[in-house]
Amino acid sequence: MDFRDFLSESIATLRPIRCPFEFGGKTVDAFFLDLPAIKVRELLRTEGGDRDALFLAAVVCDQSGSLLLTPEQALGIKPAYLNALVNQALIALGLSEEGREEAKKPSEPTP
Repeated sequence: MDFRDFLSESIATLRPIRCPFEFGGKTVDAFFLDLPAIKVRELLRTEGGDRDALFLAAVVCDQSGSLLLTPEQALGIKPAYLNALVNQALIALGLSEEGREEAKKPSEPTP
């Protein structure tokens, strides 16, 4: 693959990413918005207990890409559901738990 093709494929599209997963014995057909890396890092670096809720409010969408949650609604999600949604969103966006921890670290200045 030509490097230019790689770059064009790696640009965030702000389109929904379909991510079916099982939770509590049921299959959930979820969609998460394909955000640019800088926005994901910004959301994951948010201080305080609202980080996961703000992240979900920014990425949980329907199949047309319309956001489904306000930050206030996301704050009201039960812990088990919140964790399941955050984990699935990270998977959909190509991140792992290690990537999430790395995203929370402050940026180091480049020489």
